Amino acid sequence: MLGTRSALAWCAVVVALCGFSFYQVAYHWKLQTDVLTLLPGNESDPATQSLRQIASGSLGRTALFLVGHPQDSPADAATRALGTWLAASPLVATVQWDHSRTQHAFFDLYFPFRYHIVSPSIRHQLTTPDGPRALVERLTRILYQPTSSLITRLLAEDPLLFFPALTQDWGQRASQLHIQDGLLSVRHEGHLYHVITAQLAMDPFATDAQEQFDAQWDTWVSTLQQTWPGLDVSCTSVVRFAGATQKTITRDIALISMGSILGVTLLIMGTFQTWKHLVLALAPIVLGIWSAVGITLWLFGSLHALTLSFGASLVGICDDYSFHYFAYHRVAIRWCAQKTMRHLLPALSLGALTTILSFLGLAFTPLVGLQQIAVFASCGILVSFGTVVFCFPHLLKEAHPRAQHSPALYLGATRMFALWNRFRK
Repeated sequence: MLGTRSALAWCAVVVALCGFSFYQVAYHWKLQTDVLTLLPGNESDPATQSLRQIASGSLGRTALFLVGHPQDSPADAATRALGTWLAASPLVATVQWDHSRTQHAFFDLYFPFRYHIVSPSIRHQLTTPDGPRALVERLTRILYQPTSSLITRLLAEDPLLFFPALTQDWGQRASQLHIQDGLLSVRHEGHLYHVITAQLAMDPFATDAQEQFDAQWDTWVSTLQQTWPGLDVSCTSVVRFAGATQKTITRDIALISMGSILGVTLLIMGTFQTWKHLVLALAPIVLGIWSAVGITLWLFGSLHALTLSFGASLVGICDDYSFHYFAYHRVAIRWCAQKTMRHLLPALSLGALTTILSFLGLAFTPLVGLQQIAVFASCGILVSFGTVVFCFPHLLKEAHPRAQHSPALYLGATRMFALWNRFRK
């Protein structure tokens, strides 16, 4: 069972899996960051369907831009420049930054109802006994203001100026936003900010779309700030949050992987003190994770970033099989590679089987993310286990060079178990 033929056959299987993974990564690589892809694929579920529509619909594709400057002129010019760039970009479907026409649309919609929808302040004046006199005094005060020329053209159709009172009251109740020179504006901490809204023409959770948007946004911001120093430019959108999440996950994968590999390296070199043990310990990990990537891409069509980050935790699981075998090899004066593996095989097989079954239990859940993690982990553990069982007896045929000198920790553990067996009652 553990002869040369079985080892060669397993090597052929591993080479085929690695080649298959190279093909999948080269031609079908797709890294997902969309959290909704982890949800059940049940389109009849109203809650799931609503979440998908919100994230992939207009709300998920909406982007909000803020352009601010202490002076009004640079803020206006920068906002119009950014709005023009957004309108010309293929990444943006629609953009709204010029609200001059919106004011006319608002006027056309609500002006006919100026006597039906009365301002709360006017309504309160009408309920008082001297309401008519208060209205006349209010109208006189407005007409004598320096800005009265802006509203006198309404006197023919709105002699009591109910419509300006309505719009002013709604503006105070809604927010501090106002329209200045056709731009939606707000003043905050000495800066004038203009607002631009846009609908993106791409999937905010697609990796390539996130990279394109981030690169284009960095170019726009750099150009604007070089042209108008002191400019404050901000953007918020699902695509930016998704892109930042993907970068965080990628960084965490690198940190966890490097930390795990460094810890394993120090442990192996401190315990077994040979480079051969280090290479043999890392080989099953690399082969298992790489094979799992290819199989997962083939079965699911994409690989979620959470699944890939979870793969870093396979380091501790896959190393167990190597360490059990290395421990016997370190202290065995009369070393027999085949016999030792046959002795360990039942325990290693039981450990691998229970671990794989525990992960496969996740595959029966309706959550696609857990199914992908189950397949990834099971494939990685199976390949690592097979590599240790079939290949290690042929790669560690000679006894350890320091087998004559047992480690102090091993000697201490031996004495402890001897005392335990002596006084175990």
